[in-house]
Amino acid sequence: MRHVKYVPTRDGSPHRIAAPVPVANAARRTPIEGSPASKPNLLSPESILDLQRHVGNTIVTTLIALASASARSWGATVQRAPLPAADDPHGYTQPQGVQNVAKTGLNRLEVHGLKFGVSGGFQNEYGKRTSAEKQMTDESPDNMAVVIMPDKLDADRPVQVVLHFHGWGFRQEKGVKDPYAGYLVASGRTASKKGDVRDVDLEHWEQQISAVVAARSAKQPQIVAILVQGRGKSEFGNVPTYGYVQEVFGKVPALSGIKSYSIVLSAHSGGGSTKLAPMVAAGEAQPADAATLKKDPARAASKGAADLAVLFDAEGIEDTMDWATKQIAALGKALTADPKNAKAILAASPKFRGYFAKDGAYATRYTTQAKVLKAALAKLPSQWRDLTSSDVVVPDLFRIIQVDRTGVGHEHLIGSTTNVKEGALADALTASLDPMADRARAFNP
Repeated sequence: MRHVKYVPTRDGSPHRIAAPVPVANAARRTPIEGSPASKPNLLSPESILDLQRHVGNTIVTTLIALASASARSWGATVQRAPLPAADDPHGYTQPQGVQNVAKTGLNRLEVHGLKFGVSGGFQNEYGKRTSAEKQMTDESPDNMAVVIMPDKLDADRPVQVVLHFHGWGFRQEKGVKDPYAGYLVASGRTASKKGDVRDVDLEHWEQQISAVVAARSAKQPQIVAILVQGRGKSEFGNVPTYGYVQEVFGKVPALSGIKSYSIVLSAHSGGGSTKLAPMVAAGEAQPADAATLKKDPARAASKGAADLAVLFDAEGIEDTMDWATKQIAALGKALTADPKNAKAILAASPKFRGYFAKDGAYATRYTTQAKVLKAALAKLPSQWRDLTSSDVVVPDLFRIIQVDRTGVGHEHLIGSTTNVKEGALADALTASLDPMADRARAFNP
């Protein structure tokens, strides 16, 4: 016989509902009643939405709490309950996310319960530096990411995935006020307005992606961004590039059918040294060969070279430039050996962009690496570095750009302070498909 619980409704009268066992089954039918060896399933966003339509928000919130307690006893993972409306006025933590966020035609949603990423919550300090993250947000960073995707994904249109790693987000020290703890909803108790998020209100990911896709042809890719949530000094835990994308897609029904995509690897500030630089050094931006696919089958969904590896005022520029100069040297040899196939050789190469704020803290380091880049390009035969060419040449693939927009600093480099549709992100996404587009902006040290 099924157990029954009574939960008060808004008017105080009892409402007869089933215990959490059937709730766990809402995502997938599994026989668990009467079986001590069985475990409750994951409460997924789609199952929660279905419940909300049938029994309402109040009851669903109670069920989530009950199921969470049950799941903890089994060691299972459960979709975290949303923040109260007072703490999340825009609804970013709701299972369905927010559609048409900032009137962009894009959906912003959180994905929880990943096996990858950080766990154990925010720490009280990092390297003897006190963390304010628990004051900055009421959310946990554990095993989650933020996904930005079209409200209506076109199954016939290719997909470009941006995998992004944020910078430090724990400081509220004198003279240093990190605006957000990664991409989590701001509590309003520190430097940011309650309910705001970094990607919408500071870096303008949604607004820039919408503008870039609108300028693309119908045959060019739509964009899905995965903003990996970390903590402290850009700590993200284990994030295998293609396996991570695959798992995130598996958590979002609208994305689960995507079998192939191209990728952009992206980082801001500390995320450059902790993640992007090691990724490119490990060959994550290279085309996948048979040996790579055998070692990492998830690469099969994105076999080609990265559309772009991009650093936004980020650490790791020295190691990333070491990788870039090796790619340039290899291209020089390949082009010399087979000049008739130059277009194909260049098209198969990964691309790089490094953006830095003029007069910013990273200006000296990026200027130094721009000189390294210039020296590497100078070793190529002139025809492969001729920027008057009507075709793509090697300098189009590897470029450093100084950002000199009004009000741009370290935290505003990705998005403009004067026009939410502009910024280094939009520039990078444009260059990922048209590397000749920013020739005039190349930084000359």
